[in-house]
Amino acid sequence: MRAHMVQHRSHRLSLGLCLSLVVGTLAGCMGSSSSDNATTPTVEPYSTLLGPPAITGNFAYAVNTFLDSVSAYTTNNGVLTALPGSAAGDHPGSIIVDPSEQFVYVANSGSDNISAYRIGTNGTLSALPGSPFAAGNQPAVIIAVPTRALVYVANFSSNNVSAYTIQANGALTAVPGSPFAAGKGPEGITVDPTGKFAYVANGKSNNVSAYTIDANGTLTEVGPRVKAGDDPEGITVDPTGKFVYALNRHSKDVSVYRIGSNGALTEVSGSPFSL
Repeated sequence: MRAHMVQHRSHRLSLGLCLSLVVGTLAGCMGSSSSDNATTPTVEPYSTLLGPPAITGNFAYAVNTFLDSVSAYTTNNGVLTALPGSAAGDHPGSIIVDPSEQFVYVANSGSDNISAYRIGTNGTLSALPGSPFAAGNQPAVIIAVPTRALVYVANFSSNNVSAYTIQANGALTAVPGSPFAAGKGPEGITVDPTGKFAYVANGKSNNVSAYTIDANGTLTEVGPRVKAGDDPEGITVDPTGKFVYALNRHSKDVSVYRIGSNGALTEVSGSPFSL
């Protein structure tokens, strides 16, 4: 099952990047090849690099799924220079930098946990005490809330979302009530720019879940789950916070929804739109 999940997600990378391009939120994509050694893991092509890199003002980080590692780079006018890499868990597939740009978090789909690292002044990563932190079954995607010290993880095989508060030392503490129910096979998660609402693409039930986010980070589902196309995976909110876009891999189209005042979604006229 885990091997199937990895193959499935690697096949969808180009579509995931396409969705980011559609809504204008892609910061960048990179790939390189270098000799494999103990300190600088090799970044493989699409079959190994499943998700976009995590980028700060000075550094970039990418997961190497079949090498169980994280590659690190300095950035200078778009030029990447490799730094010593770090070990991750089993089959890491998604990576983020927290809003304070002090910590990096990696969702390991094969070991059901989250690796956490502190970013050094030179960009290298060091594992945080307590890392890795437990997640659900096959965590597929991890995101940070840009306005708050919160992290959410969509767990593909347990059909739910794990929620965490980022502590001052970078450790993750489960939000009360976590994990929160989602549809079948959640593979994408996003939050609106205000940090008030969250949305999950449920790839195996062909719908999207909408949630409010309270002061503690608790997710409360609002409205009925809205239909999507066949196998929705990537999902994002536009920069204005008015619309949600869900990429449907098998039907090769994008479902578009208007965000209501309470966070509930209504599909816009003409949706889904062909790629």
